[in-house]
Amino acid sequence: MSFVDLYSNSEHRTNLAHFAAIATLAAVDGSINAPELAIIDRFA
Repeated sequence: MSFVDLYSNSEHRTNLAHFAAIATLAAVDGSINAPELAIIDRFA
């Protein structure tokens, strides 16, 4: 496994964690409204 493979895997995990944090924040009030869904769809 090359160094580049290790870096891209770590970067992917970081991006996934950031997306999960955005989705969690959007759902914190119990429901995801249309503007929040638009942002989530943009990053998905």
